Amino acid sequence: MLIALASLVLAPAAAYGPQDLTRPKARPAAVVDPCQSAKVQPDVIVVCGKREGYRIDADVLAAQRQYRNRTRPKPPERFADTSCQVVGTMGCMNPPTINLLAAAATAATMLRKIGKGESIAGMFVTDPTLSEYELYKVAKREREEREEFAAATAELSQTTSSAQEPAE
Repeated sequence: MLIALASLVLAPAAAYGPQDLTRPKARPAAVVDPCQSAKVQPDVIVVCGKREGYRIDADVLAAQRQYRNRTRPKPPERFADTSCQVVGTMGCMNPPTINLLAAAATAATMLRKIGKGESIAGMFVTDPTLSEYELYKVAKREREEREEFAAATAELSQTTSSAQEPAE
């Protein structure tokens, strides 16, 4: 008991009760901009520059928008083959065949394209919708054409305005 009384008497007053309000609170150190600081530390790399945010290419945004808004192809229709559903001795009326005339025409077209050095890959495309990259290339080409047209129009208007000014 004597030890408990001694510890209460010897205990610091700040440990008990509210904090002393007369004492000023410690303020955090001011944040110093490392680009404005004259102190250079050899082991620290500081990159300074004005942050303007990231910018995505307008052609990419246009291609993504066009890709999202495209019309989706219809799912394939699964038609039931009813050509051989004949009852009796007649058999199939229209047996499946290969159109040899169309196959020969296709082979001739392929040979003609190969002879000219053209690509025959377009002949095998079953889904003619453009991919997102192809839409990007189209959007980029259209933007470049608009810029060239605007530059040509500005140049034409500048030359016509200088031609209309009276010479003194």
